[in-house]
Amino acid sequence: MRLRGVVTIKRREDFLFAKHNGCFIGSFGLFLQVVQECSEPLGCDVIRVGFTVSKKVGKAVVRNKVKRRFRVLAENIIAKHARRGYCYILIASKDTPKIKFKDMLSRLVQYLNTSHLYSKTL
Repeated sequence: MRLRGVVTIKRREDFLFAKHNGCFIGSFGLFLQVVQECSEPLGCDVIRVGFTVSKKVGKAVVRNKVKRRFRVLAENIIAKHARRGYCYILIASKDTPKIKFKDMLSRLVQYLNTSHLYSKTL
């Protein structure tokens, strides 16, 4: 499934690069890792997004629901309002399924504001 406006991260080495070189923001169910990445052949004008939903979150149905929510967050918030040239990774924990979608949305905006990567304009 393709996300509009973002490139999906799929390789383990990209996730590890973000883990070791980026900043980590979040609490209770929704975490965000951000790393600036201009070394890729895609250039600095691309937003890259990755999702981490492990088996600790729950069974397959629950994990798939969380991933669907993360995809919507990526299309609606990150693709439209996040700064380009960065890699954003959304991480779920065991408490993520308990969070309402509106709370996830407001937390993601808050995390982007905290890291100074949120822009209200397109």
